[in-house]
Amino acid sequence: MIAYLCVSILIFGAAFHFYWGLGGRVGYEASIPRRITGERLFTPPNWGAHLVGFVLLAACWLILAVAKLVSLPLPLAWARWAVTFMAAGFIVRALWASPYGGLFKSVRNSAFAHYDTVLYSPLFLVLGAGLFYVLRQQA
Repeated sequence: MIAYLCVSILIFGAAFHFYWGLGGRVGYEASIPRRITGERLFTPPNWGAHLVGFVLLAACWLILAVAKLVSLPLPLAWARWAVTFMAAGFIVRALWASPYGGLFKSVRNSAFAHYDTVLYSPLFLVLGAGLFYVLRQQA
């Protein structure tokens, strides 16, 4: 059940990235961190959004493999290591004291900062904890 929740969240995120890569703009401005001056921290190319979408889908496959819901043409131990790295990465991303992202960010005057506080960082914490739970259940 937890594996399905984590995969659902990642598929939703992948869908948004593919949408943005195809030129969609709903939610786009709230997805890019901004400096305190208001300028974008970076402007991703459309192919970058597609790349993130494919990486998120690959992550879903690895999670489902660790939960023993699908099989992979690679050792399960490799998938476990990848999911462990993902889980730690999600938690670090949520708690990192970066000026622009994470629960302890200092730049808080943008749409991204607002959504990072109320949605992105809490979701990263849930994903990290959920993936560690899946790993523990399948040990």
